[in-house]
Amino acid sequence: MFSRVLRIGVLVVGVLVATYLIGNSGWIWISGSGLEAKLAALRAAGDPVSLPDLARPVPDPEQNAAILLSRARKDVGSMNKEMIALASPAYFDDEVNLTEDDCKKLASLVNAYPQVFPLLEQAGACTTYDAQLDYTASPDAVMSAVIADAADFRGVIAVLRARCRMQLAEGHHREALQTGILELRLARLYENNAVLINELVVCAARGIGVRLCNQALRAAPVPNEDRDALETEAARHDGLDGFARTLKNERAFGLSNFASLRNWLNRGYCNAEESNYLDLVQEQIDLTKAPYADFTKAMNMFKAKLSNQYPLAKMWLPAAQKTREAVEGSRGMVRCLRVLNALQRADAKPADGVPDLATLKLPNGATIDPFTEQALPVEVVDGQWLIYTVGPFYKPVEPHRWGVGPVSGK
Repeated sequence: MFSRVLRIGVLVVGVLVATYLIGNSGWIWISGSGLEAKLAALRAAGDPVSLPDLARPVPDPEQNAAILLSRARKDVGSMNKEMIALASPAYFDDEVNLTEDDCKKLASLVNAYPQVFPLLEQAGACTTYDAQLDYTASPDAVMSAVIADAADFRGVIAVLRARCRMQLAEGHHREALQTGILELRLARLYENNAVLINELVVCAARGIGVRLCNQALRAAPVPNEDRDALETEAARHDGLDGFARTLKNERAFGLSNFASLRNWLNRGYCNAEESNYLDLVQEQIDLTKAPYADFTKAMNMFKAKLSNQYPLAKMWLPAAQKTREAVEGSRGMVRCLRVLNALQRADAKPADGVPDLATLKLPNGATIDPFTEQALPVEVVDGQWLIYTVGPFYKPVEPHRWGVGPVSGK
């Protein structure tokens, strides 16, 4: 009797295993065919689908901002360490005034590294930023290199901010504005080969550049040629093409990580998960051509229709949403800066009340809040213009945080 039961049990298990193997093979074939069709379409469009695809032809070293910044990397790192050691909050907080002693220490620090700022200015005049990372390495190794590159760029942001604030404190207002514009230029170039984590660094650099330019514009009269230079650079930050490129780069990273997770037993599931991930990223790319309100509606729909069956793809969505919000916020800040620049150029007086932004000589859309699709809010505070954007980060008590307002020190 026992032997008979054992044979039946073995037979049942064998049937179940065979059924699973046949079913899994079928699932692998069906899901794999659909996935490969999507990947083939991306390849045909020239989009990267793996880490090696992110590698680009080596640009002219003298036109590659990454090369010039790398020449300054060691000194920039040393400058930041020394600024931290000086322990003055004024070096890192735009709302804290530099004292005379702070200025002396900063001047001494700048003089100790005379090659840094000429190299940063040369980098700002370049046409591209390509860190020439080794994309043939493992996904973890490449991501480590990306994070290290982002840390180096944050160091550049910090020394430029300190330099600009020192220039303002010393009365070199025109030079301070040029430093702010340089911050914006480098942020734009850095976005060339970004993934989501780099895009947040771009947004931070863009926001700091806006604040520096705002301080310089309010400190003293500005020649029209400087206003032209500011408007030209600021206009280059208005679109979402850079963010769309970032999403495509991010997709290549994601696909490489899926490849490292796949084995025969889970291949069918991974194929379906990866296919769903491709759909999500493509929808986000498509939404870069849509207003923020459409993006918000789409995000709510995504969250409602996504099941828990594909948690890896679903887990990526909040990062994409937060990054889009940060991009729109920094983009709105740039528009606020353009409005301030145009108001000053037109010699508009705050005492005359809130102006009609449609009368400013700015392109269509430049005066529109990207979050609301309405005219940017403009108020008069302490006899000066306050221009801001109203998005998910907006707080009524701190409207200047997401715009440009009167400069207050403490």
